[in-house]
Amino acid sequence: MYSDKLKRYLITALALGCGITFVYLALRTKTASYPSAPGIILEKPNRPIDAALDLLRVRKDKAALAILDKVLLSEPKNPQAIWGKAEVFRRAGQDRLAELMFREVLDIKPDYSPAWTSLAYLKYKEGNLRAAFNFTQQAFILSADNPDARALTYMLLGLIGSARPFNGGFVSRINRGMELKSYFLKAVRLGPELPDTHLALGIFYLAAPVLEGGNFKKGIRELEYALKIAPEFAAARALLTQAYKLRHTLYRNKRLMMGTFVEVISPDLKASGIVFNEFKRIESLLSRYDPKSEISRLNESGSLKVSPETFYIIQKSKEFWSATNGAFDITTGVLTDLWGFKDRRYCLPKEEEIKKALKLIGSDKIILQDIKSVVQFKLSGMKLDLGAIAKGYALDCAASKLKEAGIKSCLINAGGQVYCLGDKFSQPWRVAIKEARGKASNSYLELKDRCVATSGDYERCFFKNKKRYAHIFNPQTGYPAESGVISVSVIAADALSADALATAIFVLGKEKGEALARKFNNVHVSIIEDTRVQNN
Repeated sequence: MYSDKLKRYLITALALGCGITFVYLALRTKTASYPSAPGIILEKPNRPIDAALDLLRVRKDKAALAILDKVLLSEPKNPQAIWGKAEVFRRAGQDRLAELMFREVLDIKPDYSPAWTSLAYLKYKEGNLRAAFNFTQQAFILSADNPDARALTYMLLGLIGSARPFNGGFVSRINRGMELKSYFLKAVRLGPELPDTHLALGIFYLAAPVLEGGNFKKGIRELEYALKIAPEFAAARALLTQAYKLRHTLYRNKRLMMGTFVEVISPDLKASGIVFNEFKRIESLLSRYDPKSEISRLNESGSLKVSPETFYIIQKSKEFWSATNGAFDITTGVLTDLWGFKDRRYCLPKEEEIKKALKLIGSDKIILQDIKSVVQFKLSGMKLDLGAIAKGYALDCAASKLKEAGIKSCLINAGGQVYCLGDKFSQPWRVAIKEARGKASNSYLELKDRCVATSGDYERCFFKNKKRYAHIFNPQTGYPAESGVISVSVIAADALSADALATAIFVLGKEKGEALARKFNNVHVSIIEDTRVQNN
């Protein structure tokens, strides 16, 4: 139930003897809070037990112990005083002595609910869950008329339930999480001024997975309230300090996928696994470099019944081909091979070879059969290359999976194609933009729930006779694009559109590219043409 890191924090707090503390309000008559032990004795000379319990509540143990010792000198069998002193010992880590004193209290007064509750907690701490549950049941029966005491029994039921091993399925885990959460919420509602109930609920919120009721912000809020009630509550302060650190912790992971490095940055440790799994799945469908992928098999056979996703991405590619007047075209695979970009054996093809290849270019030569999800080429030898749209689609799919998992903050960088999901600790994500020809940049974009894709002639290129030849082809000429543009960045709501438009605008050039961008809603473009930057 608990994440490993937060579970360690909890165990540390318990080992220090400053963890969950109990029922000093259970039988206490409601009185005002007191600033110090001497003041209490002077102001309330007839109620020293109440004064001691008040001090225990706000973690002033030494002052409380001084009062309890005085009470026990005159009333050695006073159950409240014995119980209070035992609580001080328990907080100091002297569990064995505390247990003997709690049992002494029950010998004197068997129906004294606080002692049953304290014993239940000691057994919970030892890991003896059966005994802890039995003691809690007894405390529950005896606390029927006392909301504070009843609140602490609900809290214990939640703690005991959280510690029990559980191997149920997904739905069962969610139901179990909701049940435990209900115990902690009941405890807070019945004992709103008990710091222990807020600490326990806070730990649950921090440690439980989101789908099982976890909520990091609510966890911090509960710990803060526990400290507001009891400023010297060491366990709450220690856990809150760790939670503050975790709140501003980013987990980073990088992996080589889809021909580039995919980097994932998120405050949620699970994010990278979700993203990498989705990229791997999309790569197995769309990669030209995987002979088993659907695109590779389609390129080999010229006709194939494909998955709905592959059909969809090819259909979207044809739409972009039409919207860009052919500047975006996934049928340039034959050019990628001819110029040596696929296997990095770069060469300058002969003019006759380029003219022959151009006969195979054009997304209008792709036949889509909607009903059967069949993709067919009109001409033999055609090859698809989805490199200008596949990463964008993978980013969108990964972001969708993150949202399904309840993850609201993540940045994914797939070789310059970036998806900013949510924000970073209530601030927009900052994305650095490369200058022309890949030089370092001091300029940044601040994005939230937006994507940015960059296409440039510096990403993959080779030189021949001092001339640069980049991997982005003009489908009309068969040569690397020469539009006067050396870099294009497109900001859009989805990564697929940003990816496709960045390539198309690079091919079209500044004027036509800006005109194209205006046809799409909420799309912003930055074009670097030689040394001049135009923003639209």
